[in-house]
Amino acid sequence: MNEGLKVFLAVADERSFTRAASKLHMTQPAVSQHIRSLELDLGAHLIERNNRMIRLTRAGEIVDRHARQIVQTEEQMRRLVHDLASTIFGALHIGASYSIGEYILPVMLADFSKKHPGVDPHIEIGNTHSIASMVASRTLDVGLVEGSYSPNEVETEVLGADELILVARNGHPLVRDSFVTIAEAEKECWIVREEGSGTREFSDRFLEDHHISPERTMTFSSTQAIKEAVRSGLGISVLSALTLQMELELGVLQQIRLEGLPITRQLFIVTQPSAFQPKVVSAFSDFAKEHFSDLTQTRTPVHRTSIDET
Repeated sequence: MNEGLKVFLAVADERSFTRAASKLHMTQPAVSQHIRSLELDLGAHLIERNNRMIRLTRAGEIVDRHARQIVQTEEQMRRLVHDLASTIFGALHIGASYSIGEYILPVMLADFSKKHPGVDPHIEIGNTHSIASMVASRTLDVGLVEGSYSPNEVETEVLGADELILVARNGHPLVRDSFVTIAEAEKECWIVREEGSGTREFSDRFLEDHHISPERTMTFSSTQAIKEAVRSGLGISVLSALTLQMELELGVLQQIRLEGLPITRQLFIVTQPSAFQPKVVSAFSDFAKEHFSDLTQTRTPVHRTSIDET
């Protein structure tokens, strides 16, 4: 069904007949034929080629918008019909925030795929707000995020818990048994995530609640980049303990004891509000909650600080 629309969307996404053909495992002439047939059927020119560049006509933009809705509806219909046969099967569009997507999702997805080989997962990594927005717009079936998002637009359920800790490179002067003062912490360069990140949301709230005003900050859009920056001595950072397991075990990054840290935060699974949730989404949601429960029980503990220790 709607094969021509799927081919059209591939060309629109790739802005290239050649790349679209490769993506769809088709020949370029076959892609061109699908587009011509769709244009004849609709009685409108959909795609223009100028100087080897491809752009959509006004009619093409209209088709693009509605074709995505049609294809998504068809995919959901197919999954619901397959559900009647108790089969976990079909495409599953998963989104994850960077911390979860880069450090937890790959292992979890490998285990899920072994259990349900008929599922075809498609992954999108972004910050918390972009992932939740794509779930709300039905671009994604499910999202795994940290941080808050309006429950009126999507359905959210607690996935598990995580802790945010303050870390520095091995041998940093602030890594010690005693607590550091706010004045000492403020003199350091704080390396932070970009706006819209769940980790950034929590770190900003911590700084505000504890009246900490760093003399200098540096922004990165990747947890891995922040870890490398901290390891290189560029500054200190508040990061997820789930993303720091290897560095803490090896001792290349170490925890700084500062009042108010670690921060415990909840992680969420975000799904579309629907009374007819496809079985593949429900199966993945249940699997994710079980995985995070096991992960919380087995992860390396961080040093929990208390002002009573001073």
